[in-house]
Amino acid sequence: MEKLAVGFLGPYFGAIDEHSGLPVEKQLEVLRRVRFVGPDAAPQPRWSVHRNRDVLQRMVYVTTQSGYFRGRAAQVWIVIMVQIACAQMTTDDAILPDTRLLELVRGSDSIPDEAEGVSMEQYEVLSEHRDGARMHRD
Repeated sequence: MEKLAVGFLGPYFGAIDEHSGLPVEKQLEVLRRVRFVGPDAAPQPRWSVHRNRDVLQRMVYVTTQSGYFRGRAAQVWIVIMVQIACAQMTTDDAILPDTRLLELVRGSDSIPDEAEGVSMEQYEVLSEHRDGARMHRD
């Protein structure tokens, strides 16, 4: 926990992820779980993390069954969708369908009060990827 508090990115205590509304240390826990689930459960630091829908759905289900994340599936999915939209994670089929994705977009009544949600720009990128646009990282 000390490394999270005083890492190279600065102090995290009290910082909130603007998209999901989760405290940054909880956002990092979601990202840790995403990174270490699936067939390549220990990707090297410079590898791109690639996850499919089944793996992510299982991870979200297990994560939100108890503890801090219980009842916070929308916030966990927001963290994941932002990672995909920002090219931090690649996927073949894990982008949520439009009906579900629109529930996570900024301004939606479905997202928790403390979350801002996925931006419209991120929503557009996710829609394009789901419709077949190539995903790549520079």
